[in-house]
Amino acid sequence: MGEIGFYSYKFKLNFMKQQQKQVLMAVFIAFIMIASAIGFALLQGVPKDLGPDTPTFPNVVERVLDPEEKLAILRGGKSLIEFLYPSNCTYCFERRIMYENFAKSQEFKDYVVLETSVEENVTADWIVIAYTGDQTDLSDVNTTDDLMEIFCDSSVVKPNICVLQEI
Repeated sequence: MGEIGFYSYKFKLNFMKQQQKQVLMAVFIAFIMIASAIGFALLQGVPKDLGPDTPTFPNVVERVLDPEEKLAILRGGKSLIEFLYPSNCTYCFERRIMYENFAKSQEFKDYVVLETSVEENVTADWIVIAYTGDQTDLSDVNTTDDLMEIFCDSSVVKPNICVLQEI
């Protein structure tokens, strides 16, 4: 019986060591989880610096943008509607209002910038899609629904209204 008592004592000792290891491992895992939650919270509280050279643009820009500004808009994740027209254009006022309403709408204001201006020597009526740089002609667009369809079909980053249309 003495030998059995020795093995029983050794088993209890190993069992206690096993339990201590499990407890230590559980405490370590809990510490890691709490530390990562605190780290995540601290990182979310830090304001993100976009840098001093990152320009912001209104949804409607009533002048011709230079190439660097256009590139900044596209790199910022917004698509660019370019609408440049001559002063003698008869249908351009209605078209411009349609584009402005689209760019300022609640659904698209975070996705589109309209560049519009009266220019005698240059005309433009297209949308340049963010991230891809694809340029789509808008001369056949007559309604906001047509414009929305073109934007939703070609845009990489889509607002909720585009996603809902796909369903």
